[in-house]
Amino acid sequence: MFKFSRFLTGMLFLFTTFVYLSKAETGWENCLYPQTLTIKEAEDALKPFLTKQKVFDVRKSPIPGFYEVILVYKDKITPVYVDCNLEHFIFGRIFEIKSKKNIVSKTIEEYQPKLTEVKKKAIIKALGKEKGEKLVKFLGEGGLKEVILVDPEEIPKDQNVILGNPKGKIHLYSLEEPECIHCANFAPKMEKLLKKYKDIKFEVILIPWYMHPDGKKVIEKVICEKDPKKKAKILEEAFKATREGNKEKIKELGEDCKFGDAIANRNWIFFKRNKIKATPALILPGGIVITDRDILEDEKKLEELIKIIVS
Repeated sequence: MFKFSRFLTGMLFLFTTFVYLSKAETGWENCLYPQTLTIKEAEDALKPFLTKQKVFDVRKSPIPGFYEVILVYKDKITPVYVDCNLEHFIFGRIFEIKSKKNIVSKTIEEYQPKLTEVKKKAIIKALGKEKGEKLVKFLGEGGLKEVILVDPEEIPKDQNVILGNPKGKIHLYSLEEPECIHCANFAPKMEKLLKKYKDIKFEVILIPWYMHPDGKKVIEKVICEKDPKKKAKILEEAFKATREGNKEKIKELGEDCKFGDAIANRNWIFFKRNKIKATPALILPGGIVITDRDILEDEKKLEELIKIIVS
């Protein structure tokens, strides 16, 4: 009798535990989307807050009742957390108490290689399979992280300094600034290659850096100069003065010009909107932007890059 009583007590305990667990909240009760949320649904819900960002992926988050929505714009990955009724979202750092780890940082690290794969596909699509694969191999994983992709239609295509062959079939652009020492070091190397590879039309898009007011005046003068050869000559002299540390020469070369100021500001907006962070920035066909100074200031590496593009 005693053994049977213990058996009944044990069974009652198991039954009670089962009932309790079956009623225990998981954070997904009364949800509109208890199972899955599509990328389109997430994009529609967050539309009032999105500017250029796109929803890259959606999955259930470590926080019960919330989805982890991966937003991407250029190279920036931003995870946000949307509740399962699409009424609220959380943005910022979120920590797991037990491990003290920032789950947002963990997600960014996880998605970075996936974003690199997307870049590889975009480069191959822009340049074609053979050239694209060569460029991907040349850049390597580290170099690919630095690549930025811009819309070729948005590139400023007027009032630039034209070098190389004005009728060249291969069209390259570079974002530069007269007092930028890296641009000044890049310029003669690029000009040397333009003499060697004669089918390249090369346009320098001038952007102003706020810390270089004298350089901005040079940009204004270059833009307002109508003679293409004189434009190139002024810029060449400015780069020479920058390499020599001759600030007085930079001041002499500058000139106020309202039209030049307006175009310079337009170029700056393009630069900032596309999150390009360094000059020089070489823009290849298809809007592939290279800012890696190890490549742009190394004559051998720069020629290897150009060879891939002209091949």
